[in-house]
Amino acid sequence: MSELAQAINAAVAELGGKVEPVEGAEPGAFGDPLPTPAELQAVPSMDADKLKELARAFLRGEVFTDRQIARIEDMRLVFLPIMFGALAAVDLKTIGLVYEYHREAGPRRINGMPIFLSMRLLNREDAAKLADYATKLAAAEKAAMAALED
Repeated sequence: MSELAQAINAAVAELGGKVEPVEGAEPGAFGDPLPTPAELQAVPSMDADKLKELARAFLRGEVFTDRQIARIEDMRLVFLPIMFGALAAVDLKTIGLVYEYHREAGPRRINGMPIFLSMRLLNREDAAKLADYATKLAAAEKAAMAALED
């Protein structure tokens, strides 16, 4: 029986109930892990213009990223697709950033953080470019604001 099925059974038992198997279902079928794909997929590169727009959105505070999550355990609670196996076919070594736009957040929060039913990925190279773009944009904005003070 998978960890998920065990956790559900434990939660139901804690409430005084019991999980009964569905008639005709295979034993342990509920909550079994997803099969591992034969080949893991690398996170694809993002177009440079889209990456620059993402940097602008990031500086405007429109984007929530995995870097804003203090505890790694909370990743699957904030980005729910992770909990449901969305990364099963992804080569995890190629992930540079997990993010989503705040406008996509659900109505609830967990530990003060938004909850998303969707997520987006950047590969490692694009995540480094995003950081560089954001740093340059922030410096340009600071210089522009300083020029207005004169």
